[in-house]
Amino acid sequence: MIIISAKIIAVLVGLTVISKSYHDLKKHYESLVMFLFWLFTWSAIIAATILPDVFLRLADKVSKNGIGVGTFAGIAFIFLLFITYRVYTKANRLEKKLHDMVMKLGLKEIEKEE
Repeated sequence: MIIISAKIIAVLVGLTVISKSYHDLKKHYESLVMFLFWLFTWSAIIAATILPDVFLRLADKVSKNGIGVGTFAGIAFIFLLFITYRVYTKANRLEKKLHDMVMKLGLKEIEKEE
């Protein structure tokens, strides 16, 4: 039951991230390259969650040493990378809004002086 719950949560998080990234692409907050990167990354995570046997067989063919803790570390790294990216995106948006506000305030001050 815990494994099924974890799979459901992973799929929901993945779909949420993909939809958020698509929304950011449409609003021009994110480039097409970044959207495709996150789409591929989270699609792979969703696929690995739903079909772990396929990925385990693929990993066995690629790596003769097998797969284990490295896989979990890789997934954790991707998750941390995603968190870092989202923080960067939010900070970038806030910086742009602050810049626009300061620009408008400066223009109003200039208009008042004339």
